[in-house]
Amino acid sequence: MRSGSSGPKQEPALQLKYRHACVSPGPVLATGFFVCASSADLPSALSVHGIAYAISVPERFFSDTDMHLDHPIPILRIFSIPLAESFYLDFLGFEKRWEHRFEPDLPLYTEIARDNLVLHLSEHYGDGTPGSAVFLPMEGIHEFQQTLIAQRASFARPGVEKASWGFTMDITDPFGNHLRFCERRHEHS
Repeated sequence: MRSGSSGPKQEPALQLKYRHACVSPGPVLATGFFVCASSADLPSALSVHGIAYAISVPERFFSDTDMHLDHPIPILRIFSIPLAESFYLDFLGFEKRWEHRFEPDLPLYTEIARDNLVLHLSEHYGDGTPGSAVFLPMEGIHEFQQTLIAQRASFARPGVEKASWGFTMDITDPFGNHLRFCERRHEHS
């Protein structure tokens, strides 16, 4: 209603603006903007051979004024699922959150986590380079080290070193990736 009008003010219908973009392995097939009353009204995703390749996210994620970056999630290359599970889940104490394969006999892509630390492990060619180093900030590095030592694993009995930026503990996974845990303070309580 126009200002100065005597009738009740009408609230506009909820409208969410979404940008729709393809994330297919090939060239982008389509992009566009859609105005929807709710996320349930979003257009259906494009499908090729039964696989959806389109995503829709709120327009605010593309706005410079509302930009927000979150923590990175390193992708580490693995070559053996049993070896990766033994090392990351059994030895380091991570939990598997989810896993994905395009088909049962294709490479695994999985997310693991321990507290706020999230890692992705991938058998896919091109995901990560074996021998990569990942810096992993943490608290309680001495307690974590003692937990690992108590397991008496033949492949890793890590030590903690004092550096100018804090205490560090380097552990190499079975695939040559270097995990650099660091507690960023100098005194041990």
